[in-house]
Amino acid sequence: MTIFRTQESASNDNDIKSVEVRAEMEPFTVEDQQQDGNGNIVVSPTWKHWFRRLVQWRHRDPSTSQFIRQLIGHAQLGGFTIFKFSQLAASTNNFSYQNKIGEGSFGPVYKGVLANGVHVAIKKRRVFPESIQSDVQFENELQIIPKLQHANVIKLLGCCTEGNERILVYEYMPKRLKAGVFLSWPLRCRIIEGIAQGAAYLHHHSRLGSLVHGDLKPGNILLDCDMNPRISDFGLVEVLESEEDEKEIDAISGTPGYIDPLLVEIQRISTKSDVYGFGATSLVIMTAHDPLMEFDTGRSLVGHSNGADRRRAMELIDASLRNDPQINEILRCMHIALLCVQPDWADRPTMSEMPEYHLA
Repeated sequence: MTIFRTQESASNDNDIKSVEVRAEMEPFTVEDQQQDGNGNIVVSPTWKHWFRRLVQWRHRDPSTSQFIRQLIGHAQLGGFTIFKFSQLAASTNNFSYQNKIGEGSFGPVYKGVLANGVHVAIKKRRVFPESIQSDVQFENELQIIPKLQHANVIKLLGCCTEGNERILVYEYMPKRLKAGVFLSWPLRCRIIEGIAQGAAYLHHHSRLGSLVHGDLKPGNILLDCDMNPRISDFGLVEVLESEEDEKEIDAISGTPGYIDPLLVEIQRISTKSDVYGFGATSLVIMTAHDPLMEFDTGRSLVGHSNGADRRRAMELIDASLRNDPQINEILRCMHIALLCVQPDWADRPTMSEMPEYHLA
């Protein structure tokens, strides 16, 4: 499967349209609140040290509304809005098919336009069948995203939890990596660097601890009008005490081709699991090959790429880039990506080391 290529020239880089958004959340009452001009409840920044309850929440009854009320009450960033269902229905033409821009395990995603003209992406939980997993994903995102502040991480604007509704409202990203669309090397490099910066923030600089995204892949990378990436979909996030920490997991979740094979083998997760996903994503961006594509060696993209010399690396790179004047930079970037997908955690770099490679 070709991911990025087309016959169009690089001048069409900025013509990419369409969106893929992932999100999940839920509504709640707040401890400190005020009304905005539209009659919505705006959560005041009152966050303290509740986040350590993450482990407890994984074992709680997901229907416990008190827990959700606490999450909303502690949503720390100003401007987090509790929307009325009627407002979100009006913004999406009653969640019409024409407004639908994606679908995930949590449910459909719609493009909406609020009464003030702001474009948003609205992620709505599938009504039937309801699942504990979707509730956990909703609360996961609700706990974490409002407290993340980085240019390469998606922003959660608000939620709705009227009745049984579980709806998350995100900033709208107008572009995404899309099959059949050509990207020049400078744009691909910008996307890779932005992902690296966002992942480094999650691992090393978040005030919530060391966050492991758990599902880094092109489908979870959204792009703004200037092709700057945003990491989205935090439904599988894990919180570690430190960046050197690792954690046993109850169930293996992720996307084939991007999930860390060592995680699958030992059922433990660390920041190095995200490093693998970043490396696999970078390889896909540079080669335009599906990660599960089987080469004549009988191996997938990662297996076939490992140990590649310059000649084989040139063969792997997207044909549209092979004569690029920056080919040495492209090959260096591929080398870094291959370091990230080494079988053992100890042999992979950390995301904080990417600046040493002049990648982030």
